[in-house]
Amino acid sequence: MFYFQHINQYAPAMKKLFILSLCFLTFSAIAQKVDSPMYTFSEGIEYKLVAFNNSKTAGEGNVTYIAKKGTAYKAGWFEFTNTTKEDIEVNFENIFIQDSKGNKYFANAVAQAMKMTIGKHLSYKLKAGKTKTYMVEFRPPFPKDEFPTLVVNDKVIELPEPTK
Repeated sequence: MFYFQHINQYAPAMKKLFILSLCFLTFSAIAQKVDSPMYTFSEGIEYKLVAFNNSKTAGEGNVTYIAKKGTAYKAGWFEFTNTTKEDIEVNFENIFIQDSKGNKYFANAVAQAMKMTIGKHLSYKLKAGKTKTYMVEFRPPFPKDEFPTLVVNDKVIELPEPTK
């Protein structure tokens, strides 16, 4: 009896660990490294795209989504730097990817360290003078044979072709 009482106190941490490991398993497909220059996200915040991942599946809670033939879920790895002396909120709802037909794909989930946010209110506080890497998953599935165009704060950014 004593043993089971102590297990319950670790349940929330184990749930987070399970979700994070599921996230990494779903993005364990092809990684495309991108040599992106630094761009301005907002006043005092700079960012660059480090890599894109393609994955046939994406998970959300107890549900696993499978992309249709010819499509894949995209996840971008972004490195953000706060150049100010104040903590600043980074809102990932302002980041989209776009295909060659102009269709926009929205950020559905954001992960950094052991914290993952899914759905709405995708924002994280970036401490003064710090640099952090965030994984941003986009939905719906993206055409597999295309490399996306990045749209940040309504500004279209043509990315350099990925290196393998």
